[in-house]
Order: sequence, then structure tokens, then C-alpha cells
Amino acid sequence: EVIYLSGNKEHFDLVTAKRGKQSGKDYLVLRVADLIKMAFIASTAVVGEMRLEGLTVLRDVIEKFAATPDPDFEEAALLEQYQAQIGAALTPAFTAESSPEILSAAVRVCAVFVGSGIVKELYRMGRILKLLTTALENCR
Repeated sequence: EVIYLSGNKEHFDLVTAKRGKQSGKDYLVLRVADLIKMAFIASTAVVGEMRLEGLTVLRDVIEKFAATPDPDFEEAALLEQYQAQIGAALTPAFTAESSPEILSAAVRVCAVFVGSGIVKELYRMGRILKLLTTALENCR
């Protein structure tokens, strides 16, 4: 959050960050895979508080990097390639053993992902959309 509010755009621009890396600088966008892995590990932990923090990190990553384009594929968001990992991190939150707080946090993450525009075609949202719709159907 602090880096995002600093206005340092290089942390969210992969092309600029790769250029800066050559001069020894390190940027957050170069660590997106690590951030998602860390969020996955935390959000699938046994301890409920850890799971909540993992979901919070996952939501923050989605919010902060949703607009970051993938330099290798025109018209694709960088986070689109991490859709499977994001879905895998969310799946355990939708089990019967999850607390209402964890389920609520996971629904928020799904909603942020769906609303972010990372994946343009609805049919390609797969698991994440299924998790969200199943949770909403169970609320009836």
C-alpha cells in the first residue's frame, strides 16, 4: 500500500522495471509471482487469521496490478497468467470448514477479480466465477 501511494509508477510497470533491474534496482512488479505464492501459502494455512491475511494480500495484489499490462501479450493483463494460482488460493475458503469471515473475504477477492477487467471474456474466468456463483447460490 505504501509503495502504491508513493506514486512510484515503476513498481507497477513491467517494462520500466526490467530496464531498472539492469541498473541494480528492484521493483514490486518483478515480484508478482512471489506475492501470489505468498498469498497462496497464507490463504491455505490452517490458522484462520493467517488465511484472512493471505486473502487480504491477494486482494491487494489484484487491486494494485489489475491495470498492469503483460508486455509479452498485447491486450492482456499481467495477472491474467496467474488466474489459476489465484483460483487455487481461493478454493479452500469456500469449504464448509471455513469461517464466515474467511468466506466473506474470499467473496470480496473474487468480486475484485471479476470486476477488475483482468480477464475480458466472462467464459474464461472459470474457477473464480464458479466459486463466486456457488457461494452466492448457497446464501439462499
